[in-house]
Amino acid sequence: MRWGLVPAWFRDSDPKALQFSTSNCRSESILQKKSYKEPLLQGRRCVVLVDGFYEWRRQEKDKQPFFIYFPQSPPGLDPAAPKPPSCPHLLDQGEEGEGSEWTGWKLLTVAGLFDRWSPPGGGEDLYSYTVLTVEASPSLQGIHDR
Repeated sequence: MRWGLVPAWFRDSDPKALQFSTSNCRSESILQKKSYKEPLLQGRRCVVLVDGFYEWRRQEKDKQPFFIYFPQSPPGLDPAAPKPPSCPHLLDQGEEGEGSEWTGWKLLTVAGLFDRWSPPGGGEDLYSYTVLTVEASPSLQGIHDR
């Protein structure tokens, strides 16, 4: 499965030739875009599991990354779990107490759409998906608007 939806109706022999980005789909315009409307109406919905995602805050000429992830488990549940990625600006929406330890990821669930593209000259079908975006929650609006 590939991130970046390749619509079933796409007729080029190379899916990389798609001339527009389909990694994210704005939920408010989902029915206005043929690439997303057809999979939605055909019931090709999916849930994408992610450790987290990056949002980028623009700062003049630069961008600052923020890794957004789900509030994590209380300390002590899984001491063997891997540590989070090193990023100087982790944003955890949960609360951590004194002496808390990393206990492993709780995954985020993200709404998505998928489609199956068949190469016009034959060959293996390609399954691909897009994630749906909405306006940012109040706690994230200072970083990004979506």
